[in-house]
Amino acid sequence: TTELPILDWSEEIDWEDDEQKPKLEEMLLPPGEYTYFRSVDPNRLVYTYNWIKWKDAASKALNKDREKYISEFMDEKTVKVYPDTLVWVADFAYSYNEPMTRQYFSHPAFDEYPVVGVTWHQANAFSHWRTNFWNWWRIKHDEVIVDDFRLPTEHEWEYAARGGRDLAPFPWGGPYVRNTKGCFLANFKPGRGNYPEDGGY
Repeated sequence: TTELPILDWSEEIDWEDDEQKPKLEEMLLPPGEYTYFRSVDPNRLVYTYNWIKWKDAASKALNKDREKYISEFMDEKTVKVYPDTLVWVADFAYSYNEPMTRQYFSHPAFDEYPVVGVTWHQANAFSHWRTNFWNWWRIKHDEVIVDDFRLPTEHEWEYAARGGRDLAPFPWGGPYVRNTKGCFLANFKPGRGNYPEDGGY
């Protein structure tokens, strides 16, 4: 397989380098009808990561009749880095969310707002990247590396969503999703999610 180049943020890119120009051209979209300038194709921004399935490796290790190499217990996934910017319109078809679609990912007013439009796999990939980035910094400063950042398990997610209440269906304690004025008491996805199917456990 062909190894992908690794982006080193500590090195400046030589934009005029003849070797770099063709690679950069591949990542850029032609000038648009309204923008009149070239922009990066978000479909070209991907992150590839791998992980070891420790439980599988441990169970196989007990079987002395079959010798396994560690590579057989490794999984690899490539995900798009950029979120789905049309999520505001796609998930809420009957709402006027066009301003959110145009501005949420670019306007500075939303800098401190939550990330939306990412899949479970994209969030998991970010956890992997964040672990490597944090440990790279710690190694550089002669500090001990830390365990992996990770997404919450399904049980942890449910516990947090219930606000620490064991039997209540919602964190506010009541059985209703609307208040007396008919307003929703929380934000809800339009469709039902499936945490294990997405890759959670």
